[in-house]
Amino acid sequence: SVTDSSDTESVSADSSSESAQQISSTESENTVKPDSSKPSHSVSSGKTSSKVDSTPETSKTKIFKVESYGAKGDGKTNDGEAISKAVAAAAADSSAKKIVQFQANKTYRVTGVPESNDNNRLFDLQYAENVHIQGSNTKILLKSPVRIGVISESDNCSISGFIFDYSPKPFVIGKVIGKGGDYIDFSTTEEIVIPSGWTAPSTFYAFRNKENERLHFFSTGYTKLGAKQYRFHIKPGSTGQAAQAVMGEEFILPVPGTSHADGGGSAFSINKNKSFQMSDIKIYSLPEFGLDIRCNEGRMSFTNISFRPEPGSKIHLVCWRDGFHVKDNSAQIVWDKCDIGPIGDDAFNLSSVCMKPTTINASKDTFTLAPMEGGSTYAGRPSLKAGDEFVAYDNFSGELIGEGKITKVINTNPVTFQSSVKLPKVDSNTYFCFYSYANPNYVVKNSTIEGTVRVRCPGIFENFNIYWLKVENETYFEGPIPKNITFKGCSFQSLSGAGKNIVQIGTRYKDNTSAPAQYKCKNIVFQDCKWLGGSSYSAEPGNEVIVK
Repeated sequence: SVTDSSDTESVSADSSSESAQQISSTESENTVKPDSSKPSHSVSSGKTSSKVDSTPETSKTKIFKVESYGAKGDGKTNDGEAISKAVAAAAADSSAKKIVQFQANKTYRVTGVPESNDNNRLFDLQYAENVHIQGSNTKILLKSPVRIGVISESDNCSISGFIFDYSPKPFVIGKVIGKGGDYIDFSTTEEIVIPSGWTAPSTFYAFRNKENERLHFFSTGYTKLGAKQYRFHIKPGSTGQAAQAVMGEEFILPVPGTSHADGGGSAFSINKNKSFQMSDIKIYSLPEFGLDIRCNEGRMSFTNISFRPEPGSKIHLVCWRDGFHVKDNSAQIVWDKCDIGPIGDDAFNLSSVCMKPTTINASKDTFTLAPMEGGSTYAGRPSLKAGDEFVAYDNFSGELIGEGKITKVINTNPVTFQSSVKLPKVDSNTYFCFYSYANPNYVVKNSTIEGTVRVRCPGIFENFNIYWLKVENETYFEGPIPKNITFKGCSFQSLSGAGKNIVQIGTRYKDNTSAPAQYKCKNIVFQDCKWLGGSSYSAEPGNEVIVK
């Protein structure tokens, strides 16, 4: 054992000399083994909190080696349970700092995790404090439907030093061998296993295997034609897509039961935290969304995060949906030195969820609202306060209802507030969006994005290389109306060649998308920016664009 001569408890360590930790002059560092007297699972949503009955060890750092919990790190053994136990033990411990430690340059295979882990996630960090999951060029090789992590209602937690990948991959290469009016036939590099009784999710699509294209070929599923041969059925309403396929060209095909949220969802669910950091992460493949970041407070940072295919891969795809899906945070979030390669949807979606009125008291300018996405999830949104700005508009007619501030918060869940301005017309078609929910004061800097950035929230992009940008308010329930967005020292490039608008700025509504909406983007600033390989920007009339 390692014993600190100061007035702190002794902690049992591994018997090997390798596991004995040096004690620093400022804090004692100890390696711990599983203690059967302590709970071996983390606290999850809806679960009763498990706490260790011990005096807080405010001067101590404890190190929880995953090998101490049975992990092999040989790339073959399922280490999911061992890793989960180490994370749970760290979360339950009361030390000032807890490090879940992986060995450098090793591969940990994960094909399953304990049933107690919420949403089938490997890193289950809920109601945790001061837990830091650390690798060093450490590879986590997962099998779907296991996802990587849920970090929820926690404080001062971090993840760093990992490579994340899936095996089998969440996509297969297919070569076009035939086509009809509503189908494309493929021969594939490997068999596509279609689970018994499986039906395709509502969003299910493929891509051509090209560096410079992300055209979605929507589908209702597969029919097996023979050994490594499949018919890919084009979704009604998209039937013209079959004609675009060229005989012999390669497609990236989704895997039933794995891709497009089948059995999973986002790789990381990061919500309702006070602070969180992620750094030095490489992502080679993911089945669906990357990081779903919602309802966080305080400060968050994502540094040196890479979405790139595994070196040597000939598949131009990392994940099927958004890299960073960011909604309803009051936290300031900073991205620095990130590199996002080919993904199937937005590299960034920075927005908030619109709300619709459930109760209207027009005489008192008082409204009760419900979020249009997420249901009870949004009970975790930070509380609104007097002075918070909002915009109200009719997404069906394109009418701007009004802009104002909260005079008084009457209730927080559901949200009930009094408006500072009289709104002339509020009905079931009215969308309300609050700018304090719109990821205020975010910063994206020193980063490269090979894809789409869709942004609706005030903030700044600095020293940023990007291939396609949409500053917009669209016809669904993501808002608010974009304003006060600055792009400083950024370069905009077109993968598709000259003549393509790289930046699109505007608004849409549902009834008639060809007509202009009354609500407009405001104060969209491009300072010292460059447009390379394409046209500069396209802005709908009335939208305020300032080029310096």
